Amino acid sequence: MDFMVEKASWPLVLLGAAALIIVFAVRIPACISFEQDIKGHLKRAADANTLELAKQELGAALKGIHDWKLCTKGDPRFHGEDRGHDCYTNIFYRTPEDDVLFWRQNLEAAMVDLKSVPKEADHLTVSNTLMKLRETILDSGGDSPSVTYPPGTHVYPSNVWLFWVALLGTISFCFGWFFLLIRYDW
Repeated sequence: MDFMVEKASWPLVLLGAAALIIVFAVRIPACISFEQDIKGHLKRAADANTLELAKQELGAALKGIHDWKLCTKGDPRFHGEDRGHDCYTNIFYRTPEDDVLFWRQNLEAAMVDLKSVPKEADHLTVSNTLMKLRETILDSGGDSPSVTYPPGTHVYPSNVWLFWVALLGTISFCFGWFFLLIRYDW
């Protein structure tokens, strides 16, 4: 039995470590890309002082959402391709904060509102529209306002396989070390 434990220990540790490295190697660049392609533009749209700047930045964020194919359910531009199936980032249960479809549709509706304001609109109308946009994009819960988006969107729809790889990698890594500790009486 000791021989099997010794033989299995290091491969389990290495397999677990490799799985966790893969998860981090996917998540970290995805987080950076999400910031560059979507989240940063949403923050700039919320901070915009003119309708043109807000339209430009919200348009860039929506282009990022389109390019990332975040929850294409019901989107005629994808011709029936439904990436993400149920459009929730949580893999165990559905909560309103995890709904990518609602988030995307809410941002698209904000863009329609921005485009519907006439160029000759008075200052109050423009200001109210920009305030509404800011309230749509930012969440004021906490010390400072932050961009509202479903948690885990930066890896959606890969969140399911990333979870399982991370879970199995962690289990493998822990069991490998456990067997090594037993073997060498540490």
